[in-house]
Amino acid sequence: MKQDELAQLEQEAFRAYNSDGAVELMLGVGFLLMSLILWDEASTGFVGTIPVFIILGIRAYKRKITHPRIGYAKWGEERQRKIRRGKIWLMIILLTMAAFVFLFFALDKAGFIGEQMSDILLPYLFAPIIGLAFCMIAFIRSMPHFYIFGALGFLLTILNRPWHIHLWLILLLLGSPSLVIGIVRLIRFLRNHPNLGVQEV
Repeated sequence: MKQDELAQLEQEAFRAYNSDGAVELMLGVGFLLMSLILWDEASTGFVGTIPVFIILGIRAYKRKITHPRIGYAKWGEERQRKIRRGKIWLMIILLTMAAFVFLFFALDKAGFIGEQMSDILLPYLFAPIIGLAFCMIAFIRSMPHFYIFGALGFLLTILNRPWHIHLWLILLLLGSPSLVIGIVRLIRFLRNHPNLGVQEV
């Protein structure tokens, strides 16, 4: 088999691996949890645990739902390097976002950030982070629809200042369609890929 045919076969396998709705569903749940926490404003410290929940949730999802239906595959060295680099950057971005949210609201509650400074800091610091997070997912997983989420998240956060869109509402607007897409893709994946009974390796 020629090298380009192997690359095409790997690309198709990778696309099937990511068609299960795991990323969309877990991100949707994670963002909705963050939205609920920030709306309540009573337990913002839990925001920092959400990225960990998302990552562990995706792993468990793959192990319990995806692998028993399509099996396991070892990706080529180039794709593995791309995935490793992408995961590192995604973790940095998600942790930065969680740390920023926690620090921002902690300082705001303590009275160190005035309302005018809050209106300036929130959109222009948070917008690049949330946009990069979605774009990095699109890059790692070869899922171009996440670029749209990245652009939407960036735009909504920038519009926070003139339109006074709360951060919890931004996360709600991003998390809801992600969750719906994840459920739709999961249903389609379960219909197209019956359980093969593949055991963990």
